Amino acid sequence: MQKIEEDERESLTARNRNEGIELTYSEFDDKKKKKKGKKKGKKSKGFKKENKKTNLDEENIKEEKKKSTLNNEMFILNTYQIIKMLGFGSFGEIHLAYETSSKQLRAIKFETLNQKNPQLKHEHNILEMLNRVESGEVPEGIPKVFGFEKTDRYSYMMMEFLGPSLSDLFQFCNKKFSLKTVCLLAIQMLSRIEYMHEKGFIHRDIKPENFVIGLNDKSNIVHIIDFGLSKRYKDRNTGQHIAYRENRQLIGTVRYASINAHLGIEQSRRDDVESIGYVLVYFLLGRLPWQSKDDKNKLTTKIMEKKLMTPPEILCKKIPSTYY
Repeated sequence: MQKIEEDERESLTARNRNEGIELTYSEFDDKKKKKKGKKKGKKSKGFKKENKKTNLDEENIKEEKKKSTLNNEMFILNTYQIIKMLGFGSFGEIHLAYETSSKQLRAIKFETLNQKNPQLKHEHNILEMLNRVESGEVPEGIPKVFGFEKTDRYSYMMMEFLGPSLSDLFQFCNKKFSLKTVCLLAIQMLSRIEYMHEKGFIHRDIKPENFVIGLNDKSNIVHIIDFGLSKRYKDRNTGQHIAYRENRQLIGTVRYASINAHLGIEQSRRDDVESIGYVLVYFLLGRLPWQSKDDKNKLTTKIMEKKLMTPPEILCKKIPSTYY
């Protein structure tokens, strides 16, 4: 049964996994909206009124309906008070909530029970294992998970509420991180993935959106999130590494996927590390050679070909040689 479930999970392509993801909680997004609002203000008021309704597409209308449904359901549970939506995508929705018993803010990830490729229970199980250490304290940079529940319509997971992603911060800094910042981020990102590997898991979806900053006393700590595509790379009992396999579907985000992942080779630890390398180069240069404005519509084969034609010395030619 486990093998069947794994194969079902792996049938998710990068496009299905990443389509339609938006973040709405960030201060940075609010600032961007204000800037855009000023530019649009130059147009006539009459033009605004005529186009006000047309600007609301069907997806936004559906999103509003989803919000109200979730809110009502959570109020009935009488455990958490939903404050606002933090993000949504093909995986489901994430909401900010207030836990009345502990008087703490939490993040709640929702997934509908009719989801074609359910991942939330799988993600919860992985987080529980990553949370489990002898000292009893949650390891640094791993989100704390508080539970997993189901209603007649949704399954949901309660976890620690964290701050903006590295993607949000990068956009806020006009796509420019200093060399020192990137080096400090690299140390923490590699530490997080090293801990996952020690626990017997590979992430398989390394990207800036999946590393977030903590809040308050954890504001200097980078956390790794989103374990829906993660899997074991070695047997829990014997410690034996998974078998080498070919003709596998590409799992993860195309822009940061390893070359072996493109070639259909079974992913393992090296692929996570290679993806982190691409993320760090992106932070240093502001873009990758195979990057386009719309990665979703760019053929995966073309991105793979560009990666194969770009050796490390070409990819990193604008980076001081000391750092690669």
